[in-house]
Amino acid sequence: MDKLSKWIAEYWKENSYKYNINKHHGTWLHNVGFTIHALGKISALIPNFRKRHTHQQYTLNNQLEAKLRLKLKIYKKLIRKHQNKYGFIMDNHCDSLLYTGLFSVATNNIKITAARDSKGYWHRRDVEQPCYPNGSASTISRDMMLGLYWYLWEHKDLNLAESVLEHAKANNYVMGLGDPARLLMMPAGESLLAEICHKLGGKNRWFTRHQMQSWPKNLKGYEIHLLVQYALLRGNVLGYIDSKTLDVLEYYAYENLHNPLYTYAYSAFADGNMNRTAQLLLQEDLWPSHRLPTTKDRHNDWIISRDPGSNWLPGFGDNEHTGADFIVIAEQLLRNL
Repeated sequence: MDKLSKWIAEYWKENSYKYNINKHHGTWLHNVGFTIHALGKISALIPNFRKRHTHQQYTLNNQLEAKLRLKLKIYKKLIRKHQNKYGFIMDNHCDSLLYTGLFSVATNNIKITAARDSKGYWHRRDVEQPCYPNGSASTISRDMMLGLYWYLWEHKDLNLAESVLEHAKANNYVMGLGDPARLLMMPAGESLLAEICHKLGGKNRWFTRHQMQSWPKNLKGYEIHLLVQYALLRGNVLGYIDSKTLDVLEYYAYENLHNPLYTYAYSAFADGNMNRTAQLLLQEDLWPSHRLPTTKDRHNDWIISRDPGSNWLPGFGDNEHTGADFIVIAEQLLRNL
């Protein structure tokens, strides 16, 4: 299976440009999308007897809590200068919708629809700054949509959530233009979006909500970050995760002991003990107490999405990071104490 997956990845890397989607309707990818989602809904008939694990009562040392609250207050004030007129962060990146959506857990000052065009398609950042075709191989991707799902749930926007889901269905789940590998909303994403709509008082799309989920243990770096963010949001929406999801969160938490996102996500459903996560967030070399981190502190802005290595080490220059990778974890931890 690993050899087959590797062959598919290499084949796609070499040939995907031949199959770019350059129109919104009637492509081969629309047929693929329809088929995949039809099969996904059939999978909802497979029963799930796994044990459920609800959010645990959080516990945190008083001194750690006080330090974390103070640093969070400082960071939330300082990050404002990194927001553009629509509230987007990292808007010079073509992943801005993802990071802005995640950051929305800590602010109401975001006009997320600035990334939606007049036809209802979502983009990687506000539409005044297009990324495609100069900057990215696609107008949108599944990870960008995950940021949008976080926003929809955090801000309880049922009308917008329903419109996103209906737009996806109307277009056979093809979400934009460019590299087809990035464009197709998969059944897991549709399932989460349908669950958000249902929990906010929308339609009960039972088959859509109960599609089978996949929880692989062979991911690296950015892929782990996306899986954990997805699992965490799904757990927040449902109020629980199942034993398979908890097992995967435990695996990645212990494989990446220095990543506060992974320790937080696992602890939230395992034992509620947040001391380890707080200690990681209070590391001065990665997140200084009285200023935002810079490239002199660590190379990458959103280091919780990267494997330990060069991205976590001091870089060159003195460019200021947003500190949002700290904010999104600290905010959730403290508000759930």
